[in-house]
Parts: sequence; C-alpha cells; structure tokens
Amino acid sequence: FTTHAGSDNPHPGDARAQIDIPTTTWNTETYIRDEHRLEVPAEILPVEYILRVGLYDQKTNERLAVLNDQGEVVGDAITLQPIQVLWARPPKPSYQERFVLGGQIEFMGYDLSATGLQAGESLEVRLYWRAKAKVERDYTVFMHLLDEGGQMRGQKDSPPAEGMYPTTAWRTGQIVEDRRAIPLTVAPGRYRLAVGMYDLKTLERLEAMDATG
Repeated sequence: FTTHAGSDNPHPGDARAQIDIPTTTWNTETYIRDEHRLEVPAEILPVEYILRVGLYDQKTNERLAVLNDQGEVVGDAITLQPIQVLWARPPKPSYQERFVLGGQIEFMGYDLSATGLQAGESLEVRLYWRAKAKVERDYTVFMHLLDEGGQMRGQKDSPPAEGMYPTTAWRTGQIVEDRRAIPLTVAPGRYRLAVGMYDLKTLERLEAMDATG
C-alpha cells in the first residue's frame, strides 16, 4: 500500500511528503496523513452514504481487517450525509403537480420512464418533493397503481430514497428526488398512479391540498 501526501507538516510526529510512502517503511513513532479527493457526481441523490476506509494487499487484493478498541471487526467507518443540497435550477418534472401534504411537504410532480409498457417490465417513476417546513415525523411514501375501477394492482410503499433519507432529515426548502419502480404483472389496460404519504405507526395519511385549499 502506498500513500500520497502534501508537503507541510502541521503536527509533530506527522509525516507528510510528496512521494509515495510504502507501509513497509512505517514505524510506531510516525503518523501518516493519507489524503484522498473523491469526486461526487452532480446528480447524486441527497441521501446518506457510507465511506469505507481500509488497506489491502495489491498483489492478492486481500483486505486487512479493521478492528475497534475492543478488537472487534468493523465494516463501516463513517456515515456521511450532505449538509445542504443545492440546485442550480430547480427540477421541472414532466408532469407538474402542486399539492401540500400535512402543511409541511410539497409534492411538485413526477417523471415517468414511459407511458406505454409491456407486462413484465417495471414502471420507473421519479417523485419530486420540497420541504416547506421542518418535518417532525418520518413518513412513508406510497405509490399505488390503480386500474380503471379503482382497484390497486401494484404498489411501492417505503420511506423516501429506499429509507436512506427520512423526512425528519429534510431541510426547509430542500428538493428531494425520490426514485421508485413498480414491476408490472397486470393485464393490458389503462392505469393511474396514486401518490401520497402516511405515518407508518398510525397508518394515517397526510392530507393533500391543492392551491385552492
């Protein structure tokens, strides 16, 4: 394993150099600052991510076990959550809707992967939400596929972003893109989507109100 580091030395006993420092040269008296720059895609979802750090043998690809103070093996080093999500331009859903759920969350609209699909394919949908105020509870999003008689023929119920970005973590004014998919195992016909949120503990749905109240 080799490390790349800078040239300054802000801490005693902290070795930093502009050359590779093989681990075979490390000793117990020296701290190695190993700096890496990770590029984050602009389209990344505003969810929690796990940063995993460790060492491995380049010849065998075998990783060294990461141990905590008790000698137990641990897998995840750091959990990262974006402090703020900035949009250069607010997204414009193909199907724009304006509903406010529970006075806290605005449903802005959605994008569809297609309006005509074959049985066995999946209907992929992107829902767009905006936090109008601090959300005090974690809500579950429901997306139901209804036939012309109003019967449910498919569904996708889960917290936003597959549970990785709960509504209590949303920040006021933040726009959240929520990707979902429903496998189609239905007969040919016309269907519509019903979308909303509910409290999983009480199963009570948030009231959705349009611009006229």
